[in-house]
Amino acid sequence: MYNVLPMGTQDERLHIRVKPDLKEDSKVLAEIRGLTLSALIHFLLAREVQEARKNDPAEFERVRKRLSKEASHHGSPKILKAS
Repeated sequence: MYNVLPMGTQDERLHIRVKPDLKEDSKVLAEIRGLTLSALIHFLLAREVQEARKNDPAEFERVRKRLSKEASHHGSPKILKAS
């Protein structure tokens, strides 16, 4: 089961660029699934992350640690918190 809703005040925004036709098709899919576009994208990302963690947890954590270290060296705000 994926944590799709509710999204609380602790959530962060993620800005992505997509081609207009993909955005329109995504809106259609969201409507079919009874979700908002934001909730659909959240669901799809959560599913992919869960699958990646399950398929190769060591690799997932290795990359998470590397990205976290890079972010701290560049002064990026708190990202890549472990869940």
